[in-house]
Amino acid sequence: MTCALRCDGYALADAIGYDVLVAQNALIDDGFLPERGEERLVQFFMLQRALGKFGLERAMPWSKYWRAYRWLFLSVYTLDVPKAWRPNGLERHYNRWRDYYAPHREAWADLVRRIDLATEYSPFEGFDFDPWRPANDPYETVWRTLRDHV
Repeated sequence: MTCALRCDGYALADAIGYDVLVAQNALIDDGFLPERGEERLVQFFMLQRALGKFGLERAMPWSKYWRAYRWLFLSVYTLDVPKAWRPNGLERHYNRWRDYYAPHREAWADLVRRIDLATEYSPFEGFDFDPWRPANDPYETVWRTLRDHV
């Protein structure tokens, strides 16, 4: 969450003239990431907002939305966010990322990759009311792997 909120996606989208909805379906349904880093930062921010409180709160960790969120993280975690694109009044998100997460970004990315690889993604939307469930809990699989190899 902190990685996505370190950027003001609304201001960045306006600054670069990026229409989020145009590329959103290609990203979520087909896994096509936007070409430019700025566009990926905007999509990452917008998807975080949706998963956190604006419509996709019921999406499960095995949904196509979480898959897209993980892939976006892996495509932006190394990018720096220029001061002009940081959230005014919410600098704590950028500072937290810079001070706590960024020094260990490769370890966080490795964890996200492991979760992604261990996740059996839903062939449906992946909401809590869908009848489909994965055979294994991806988080438990990853934590067990980490615990056994540390």
